[in-house]
Amino acid sequence: MNATKHCTGSARFLLHLPLALGLLVAGADIANASAQHHCDGPVDPTGLVAAADATHIAAASGRWEAPLTWSGGLVPDRDARVLIPESLAVTIDTRLDATLSTVRVDGALRFASDADTALRLDTLVTTCTGLLAIGSADAPVAADRRASITFVDNGPVDGLEDPAQIGRGAVLLGRTEFHGAPRTHRAILDVHPRAGAATIRLKQAPEGWRVGDLLTITGTVAGDPRSDELRQIAAIDGTTISLATPLSLDHVPPASDLNVYVANLTRNIVIASESAEVAHRGHVMFMHTLDVDVRNVAFENLGRTDKRRELDDLFFEFEEDVVGNATSAGVVFEVEEGPRTNIRGRYPVHFHRGGVAPGSTPARISGSVVFDSPGWGFVMHSAHVHMIDNVSYAVQGSGFYTEAGDEIGLLQGNIAVRSANDAFVLDDGGAIDPDLGADQQEFGNDGEGFWLSGHRVALIDNVSAGSTGHGFIYWTDGLVEADIPEPARMSVRVADLPNGDLIPGRESIPTWWAPMAPIRGNEAYGSMIGFRFRYAYSQAYLGEGGSAFHKPPP
Repeated sequence: MNATKHCTGSARFLLHLPLALGLLVAGADIANASAQHHCDGPVDPTGLVAAADATHIAAASGRWEAPLTWSGGLVPDRDARVLIPESLAVTIDTRLDATLSTVRVDGALRFASDADTALRLDTLVTTCTGLLAIGSADAPVAADRRASITFVDNGPVDGLEDPAQIGRGAVLLGRTEFHGAPRTHRAILDVHPRAGAATIRLKQAPEGWRVGDLLTITGTVAGDPRSDELRQIAAIDGTTISLATPLSLDHVPPASDLNVYVANLTRNIVIASESAEVAHRGHVMFMHTLDVDVRNVAFENLGRTDKRRELDDLFFEFEEDVVGNATSAGVVFEVEEGPRTNIRGRYPVHFHRGGVAPGSTPARISGSVVFDSPGWGFVMHSAHVHMIDNVSYAVQGSGFYTEAGDEIGLLQGNIAVRSANDAFVLDDGGAIDPDLGADQQEFGNDGEGFWLSGHRVALIDNVSAGSTGHGFIYWTDGLVEADIPEPARMSVRVADLPNGDLIPGRESIPTWWAPMAPIRGNEAYGSMIGFRFRYAYSQAYLGEGGSAFHKPPP
């Protein structure tokens, strides 16, 4: 194993670990990238889908199934490696029979909105010039139609062919547009049902719910964060929903000012893994782009990062106090590469380093579902994202997660149900210690509804129902980033702050001193701790007098 040492005030450092985190990306078409793309990292995932390796290349715009669309008239067949060049658009308007190896999109790949469509493959990559579109804002996938992308079970990811383990999934650097049929994502029960009830009554009639949809009724059994129940819809009559199977438990809120919710887990665009085996699953990463508009999509059985066991991609050793040992955002530490059987960064919905410029147009994901993840669910990492009216269900780490501490944007109207880690344990004092993962720079593992690593993302009208750890937690110290040119603890640029000119002589400040975005209307029950702040605006964690960097700004 290799080790690299990082010290404050040194020259530029870059990990010598081959693809150490597999999280940085470069694209070949930087000149064509808009302000919403910055494909300028040192690692290029398109190596997995190299144009030279393509077995089937689009020669004209047209239907996928039409021979005239493809060079030589060869429609992609089993194990094909497909390339769609720039300026060409290929449309899938049926359920494709062939299971493909890879698809690279430099042009456009569209799914028709008026037909049942399906694509099965191992790895899908869009470059900075690429477009992946399923339906459109004007023509969402019709409510009686279904579109799917399935990442097939080819066993564990091949670490020799793909050292970064970034394949087996969708790595999307270009424009992404997913528009499924609208559905009310969550509803409030008007009457609190008892065990044996075969119907539930909502306060308002839901939009888009259909017979056969899968619902979760939030759990209210004291001490049991897994007491929600899954039921299918048997019939709908206005605000009355008949269930295919009667309820087994009471669903009465623990306090009069709390609600019992019903969340709909069914969508007609589905991105899924074929295998339930964690090491075989796919993931979805919107990488180095904010050019994303995803609405009413289900992300099912995705994610390979497993929060039930320790990460082993990188091992950190901090030589001094992690908080106050530096005069800049850097910290003195060593990092060593591990066997990489459980690496970070492979989640169901992952907005990765899209940028946090205040004037940027945010990426958007709304009305969508993450169902069953061994790690986190919806993830922002150094990105500007609006996550609105989404549902996470059966997530082992955190349903909603902001990772580095510099993220900006909005979490509004979301609901996290059953954020429960099967391996959750208390510390020696019988309490939750959110810092237990600090030496590994790995947090949000205990089963959290919402974990915010900074406080620049607005948190409005969200619900956490059932979590082995926290309903909502702010842990605002900022992540130590090892895979950037100058490894450092995450900070916030003064120039990016409102009225930043009032902080003279500082280029950056710690994430915990940044102005706090609005917090209001959030609700949690069925968790060990409902709401927790740690480090925000604090002077209690500065070590031996702290450092110039950690000195509070005026």
